[in-house]
Amino acid sequence: MLVSAGHTSQARALVAGTLPDAQRQGVPFRVAHGLRAAAAVASEREREALLRDALTTVDRTPWRIEWMEAGVALGAHLAATGRRGEAVALLRAVTSEAHLLGASRLSQLALGALRCAGARPRRLEESGVASLTPAERAVVSLVASGMSNPDIARRRGVTTKAVEHLLTSAYRKLGVRSRIELLMRRSELLGVDAGSEAR
Repeated sequence: MLVSAGHTSQARALVAGTLPDAQRQGVPFRVAHGLRAAAAVASEREREALLRDALTTVDRTPWRIEWMEAGVALGAHLAATGRRGEAVALLRAVTSEAHLLGASRLSQLALGALRCAGARPRRLEESGVASLTPAERAVVSLVASGMSNPDIARRRGVTTKAVEHLLTSAYRKLGVRSRIELLMRRSELLGVDAGSEAR
């Protein structure tokens, strides 16, 4: 808000104090938030690196809202600087995840950025395999190959809670009620040898 109000020097001073604190604490979403704030007051040359760091910091973590915030910011920056292909791919991923998580504000922001990039937003699927996010599909495939939630969490570098959240969402979209039902119907639901996807 300070930047939009024209108080750039005050914003820089605030970021200079908060980002190092967040990095010392080591909480991913706080670090990513601080990096996004730093990007807002940085030079154009530095902005992209800060936004990429923010996105990477919360990638494959439970902090999906912060990941989407960073994705929208980076996608808009890439589009504005002529990297349309990369921008569109990222913004579509954000749009899909925001829609599926019910994050309407972020969904609308990503859709707006997509349109500014000259892309036509795709129809958003709400059920079936096509509606799974990449993270949900990966976790479902690992479950179908016989891995436990803790093993999946270690393999993907996330918490067990994050795996449970992804599976709850995936089960709803696939119309299954349990892990056993998924295992019994994996060929029908996934249409592939799920174990081969997990390798």
